[in-house]
Amino acid sequence: MKSLKVAKYNIEGCIKPVVIFYTVMLSLLVVMTGVNVIENGSIRNSAIDVATVIFLFIAGISTFKETFYFSQANNISRKDYFKGIVMHAFPLAAVCSIMDIIINRLFNLMSTCPSSYDMLYGTFSNLGFNTWVQSSDVVTLFKTFLFQFSLYTLIVLIGLFVGVMYYRCNKKLRVVISVVPIAIIMAFNAIALSYPELQMRVIEVIDKIFGISTQNVYSAIITFICGILILIVLLYVLIRKAVIKER
Repeated sequence: MKSLKVAKYNIEGCIKPVVIFYTVMLSLLVVMTGVNVIENGSIRNSAIDVATVIFLFIAGISTFKETFYFSQANNISRKDYFKGIVMHAFPLAAVCSIMDIIINRLFNLMSTCPSSYDMLYGTFSNLGFNTWVQSSDVVTLFKTFLFQFSLYTLIVLIGLFVGVMYYRCNKKLRVVISVVPIAIIMAFNAIALSYPELQMRVIEVIDKIFGISTQNVYSAIITFICGILILIVLLYVLIRKAVIKER
């Protein structure tokens, strides 16, 4: 029951940011509708769900510290806290996925706006902006939801993992954690320029893992689930040994 208390506390803390985020998104929809009318339907957009990914990542990072202090002030064990903070990621991802599907469909009433699922696993890659029409059949909606739900859950947990790492590390290590992803990207670009064949192999592996060429969205979903399970294990190890620090 204590883990449910933690999950509820986290979810309640997410309500206001989520409302603000989607208020902005809906406001953007209204503005774009007006612009689209003025421009005679020439406005096109794609993958607005990327904004949700960024939002959920930041939300994940900012979740840990305050909720951890809350749990310790209420004599909640680290095990129960861990369960609760992981549990809150699933309803948050589900709500955001449903909202994104609704908003994306509304966008497509006014202009051409494929989602990430449409571009990777739908017909958009073959048809392009000029002839593509978004499908809203039950199967497509179901696959879109599963794809976004698993991805969003993964992103929340990645953000949470980074937040826990920041909390446990000193200032120097925080800088290292922030710089490492950029260094990896730069190193990969340098290697790609020097060894194009290696780059192609990496791309092929990524393609197979996510089922992009075969348009098999379930490959991506399974990959996301594997990532979620790995992060849950890592979070358990980190949270179990987390100590209270002075604010």
